[in-house]
Amino acid sequence: MRLAGPCSEVMDYFFYGTLQDNEVLEPVLGRPVPDSAKDVAELAGYIRVRGQGVTYPVVMPVPDARVVGILVTGIESGEADRLAAFEGPGYDQRTVDVVGKRRGVVAALIFVPNLSVLGASQEPWSLDDWRRRHKSRYLEDVRSWVKAWRSGTT
Repeated sequence: MRLAGPCSEVMDYFFYGTLQDNEVLEPVLGRPVPDSAKDVAELAGYIRVRGQGVTYPVVMPVPDARVVGILVTGIESGEADRLAAFEGPGYDQRTVDVVGKRRGVVAALIFVPNLSVLGASQEPWSLDDWRRRHKSRYLEDVRSWVKAWRSGTT
């Protein structure tokens, strides 16, 4: 974590699921995310599978496995609160090391499933498949979530 200014903490996050998509990430954060704040990155020691009964993924620890996603830098504390609210009680935050294509090794926050709330299937999950099969419906849910967040009903 870095300090951006007086009382302003900024964080780096690794996203491995739907938040890799700008049409999900930007409304959830409430702002555009410049390409300069994003880096393709790898998380070692995990696999990505579809969550049980849902269209989005979870990561599970598996030695010698790797998950490719995006590292997003410069997330401010209020935005981190929005992310946590969006992810909900099915996920916990954890700090992990990821390897960015441009930035190298970076400590970043990720959302890992709380298995007492959210189960995991054995089905692999891919962003391309999700975009093709589920994105349009999911974006409706994102718009509803943003509206509820803005009205204070989330």
